[in-house]
Parts: sequence; structure tokens; C-alpha cells
Amino acid sequence: MTKTDADVIAETIAQIVDGVRSDRAAPELDGGFDAELWLVLASSGMTAVGVDDALGGSGGLAQDAVAVVRALARAAAHAPVAEHAMAASWLLESVRREMPSQERPLAIVTGPDLRFDPTTRLLSGSADSVPWADAASGLVVVARAEHGSWVCLIEAAAAEIVPGTNLAGESRCAVVLDVAVEAGDAAPLDAGQPEEVQARLALIRATQIAAVVDETLRRTLRYCDERAQFGRTLNNFQSTRDALAELAGEAAVVSALADRALGDLTTDRERFPVTVAAAKIRASLAARRTARLAHQLHGAIGFTREHPLRLLTTRLWAWSNEAGNEREWSQWLGRHLVSQERLWTTLVGGRVFAPDR
Repeated sequence: MTKTDADVIAETIAQIVDGVRSDRAAPELDGGFDAELWLVLASSGMTAVGVDDALGGSGGLAQDAVAVVRALARAAAHAPVAEHAMAASWLLESVRREMPSQERPLAIVTGPDLRFDPTTRLLSGSADSVPWADAASGLVVVARAEHGSWVCLIEAAAAEIVPGTNLAGESRCAVVLDVAVEAGDAAPLDAGQPEEVQARLALIRATQIAAVVDETLRRTLRYCDERAQFGRTLNNFQSTRDALAELAGEAAVVSALADRALGDLTTDRERFPVTVAAAKIRASLAARRTARLAHQLHGAIGFTREHPLRLLTTRLWAWSNEAGNEREWSQWLGRHLVSQERLWTTLVGGRVFAPDR
């Protein structure tokens, strides 16, 4: 069977992560930024895959960037390549801004309270739960102006950053801004770009969830094949088989929807927000169902701090509520379909993925 580019990227990422971790005396039990891993990834060009090489990226397609994101999610790695490459760097690329140094990541900052005045060049406001802001060298901020929205690049040191974490221990910070932006570091966004940023963040989380659901399934299958109770392995019990079948179904569905949304990102920009909404709705549901089933099958050992299952399921619980949970995206999808007068054709014709032209 011929290997795809995504397969090669996944294998490379796995080798890099294993190589970095093999030199450590103790396993990683928290979600803090892994500076050593980031530098190795950056030196190999993996932190800028999918970004125009003319602007300091590594080139490649969005599918290649997603292959990196999936591999790092499977490994429960503490390196924010997803937000750095697929959101922050993409925004800078869209306004033809050259990428800064890759020695530390860029953090993407969004929120309704962020404002930019093009006349005074003052960027102000605050945002909560900003991924990896305390690990970043720069902040890529999407802010509203009197007319439209702008993207601004500032030094992370210029902002007030209050560290915090999500359930998985990953960095989620409060950011307060009151800074003058340098000339050349702010640019107006096209209409629809701020909404695409939110859709991309949802795609990132749906993609990560899909990868971790699949990895959780793989680990649970292996555990049930090895663990014995009452003289036989767990996978010989019908109730275990039923749970494993449900896990496999969750993995297949969320992966298919995430792949569909990724395809629309590059081939059908009009349909992309709709398929992203469907992917994130289903991914958030799958995350909680997967965590529940996996812990039921592993028993008490899966809840221990040292067991690798915890690194996966805490991410599933955290990511299910990030970049919009299923309720928020369901409401958005309903409003969108009604506003486009497509609700009836969608309900009777299954046209969520083929809107009228």
C-alpha cells in the first residue's frame, strides 16, 4: 500500500515526539508548553506547514497542516501547532505579512470586546481562554474597528497575560490589551474573514477530537485484548464488544465529518461554515461519549494520573467546549439555514452538504 503525504508526516511527527520524550527521566503529567519539542518541530519545518514559503512558511496544503495537527493530538503533545499554523499564521498570510521567528508560537486572540482604531492605531480590550498566550512570542489579534475588522500583530510582552489552564492542563489565558500597534503590523480584513477565523478554530478542535477519539479507540481495543477477567480477556464479553462497536462508530462518524469540512475549506468556501458546524457539533458529542465508554472499559486504572488514557480523555472533555460547543453551533446552523431559506430542503432532501446555488 502506497503511503500518502499525510502518512509520511504522521510518521515523522511520531518519531520526533518519541525522540524528545525518550530523553526524559519522567513522563509528562501536565499540559504546560513543551519548549524543547516546539524547537525540534520548528527546526524540521513542522510548525509552518501549510503556510506560503515565500512568507517564511514551509509550504504545503491545508491537508498537510491537518496531518501535523492530528499526529500531535494523538500523542497528547504540548505544542500548539494547530493554533499557530492553521489560524494565526494563516491570518498573517492572508494579509501578506511575513512570518516572525518560529522559535516560539504565535497565539490567536479573538473576542467581541477587542477594538482597534486605525487612526490612533490603539488596540484595546480583553479576551478570555486564549490558547497558549503565555507561551507565545507574538499575538495575532482580530479586532473590530468602526468599519469592518482588522488583524494586528503585537509582541506578547506588550499585553497583560493572566495564565490559566483548561481541564487538560493546557494553557488558556486571559489577555488584556491597551497598546499602540506599529505601522505595518495592522491590516484590514476582508468581509467574512472574522467568521472564517471562528470556523477554522472549530475545524481545529473537531480535527483534534477526531484524532484523539481514534487514538482512544486504538488504546482501548489493545487494553481489552490484553486485560483478563474471570478467565478470559475483556473483548470476549458481549457487553465489551457492544461498547467497542459504539466507540468505533463514534470514531468513524467524527473523522468523516472533519474530513468533509477540511475538503470544503479548500474547494467550497460557501459550504465550509456549514460543514464545520456539523463537524464540531458531532465531534463535541463524540468526545464525551468516547471518554465515558473508554473509562468504563478501563475501570479505575484509567482515572489515575499516570495512565495515558487520562491525557486523551481530559483533552476530549476540554476541547468539546472550546471553539463553540454543540449547542452553540447547533443554534448557528439553525439560524443559518433559516436565513438562507434552506431549512425545508435540508430537512426533506438532506441538503446540508449541498446548499442551493
